[in-house]
Amino acid sequence: MRFSCPLLISAAACVLLLAGCSAEPALDQAALDKWTAQQEAVAQGGGSLGALSAGITTQDPEPGTDEGITITYATPTDIGGFDFSCFGSGTMSGTLTTVAGSLSTNKVYSSLSCAEGLQRLYLSRAGRTQVEKVTFNAFDANQDSAWQVVIR
Repeated sequence: MRFSCPLLISAAACVLLLAGCSAEPALDQAALDKWTAQQEAVAQGGGSLGALSAGITTQDPEPGTDEGITITYATPTDIGGFDFSCFGSGTMSGTLTTVAGSLSTNKVYSSLSCAEGLQRLYLSRAGRTQVEKVTFNAFDANQDSAWQVVIR
């Protein structure tokens, strides 16, 4: 069997072209594991009232179709703030919801950049007073990642 150089070059170009069309880079599992361990240490640090975290893929549903990750307090708790971080260099959006008695406070955060590191998520004082439940629902990631919200 004899191969033609132009045919091999064409085939190689097609393979490279298709590889370049890949939707996203492969997730670096070792780097993700290291990031996760660092985030767990942050969550266990002083002043933390708990943490929410999960992985996310580009296939995760839009808000409202997934219930998100929730923490429920045994007694109503006053919250100082919420610290968000995510792994990698991509972006994602998320919905932060608190429940205090009959009051539910909900805020959507669009295009949170993982490259920016720790980001403070703001809710009104009413959304942080006598809170019984906190939920974060991440969606619209442009690459596979993981996220964490530390409640302070």
